[in-house]
Amino acid sequence: MDKKRLKKRKEIAKSCCALFYEKGFNNISVSALAKNAGVAKGSIYEYFSCKEDIILELMCCLQEEYDKNIISQLNSKKSLHQKLQTIFQIFLCDDNQMLIMRDIFKQFLTLTLMTNNINLKRYYNDFRIKYISLINSIINKKEISINLFDEIIMLFLNSLLLEDLNLKD
Repeated sequence: MDKKRLKKRKEIAKSCCALFYEKGFNNISVSALAKNAGVAKGSIYEYFSCKEDIILELMCCLQEEYDKNIISQLNSKKSLHQKLQTIFQIFLCDDNQMLIMRDIFKQFLTLTLMTNNINLKRYYNDFRIKYISLINSIINKKEISINLFDEIIMLFLNSLLLEDLNLKD
């Protein structure tokens, strides 16, 4: 995909962030996403094969920004505890930008677990490998298992579910 098309694809996906956050993936039509992005519905299908691909592109954009932020912050942290907190700040932080990203991440994870979209599953697997590798590098190559990482993600989803149901303290 050429740079101009790639840029437009990212712009469309990013423009959908607020809608996904406010209404949720399942409550938004492709027409509403197109209107919000300022493009025709047909243009959406020019750049994306399905609605799931839009949230995947949005996730990629948000993750890219998040990763840049993490890398710069990790360099200033000294202790293992501080570094691990930095990596998992998406779970811990409650500023507005993190709340939006956390919600998009939750929607992405839910879709990944509930659908057979191979692109979502592939991205999630790459995400897991990347963060497991990052964590392993911080803890001096002591191997964190994929199962442990998955348990952390499930705890995260569970905490968000409790948050959504107002069952949290």
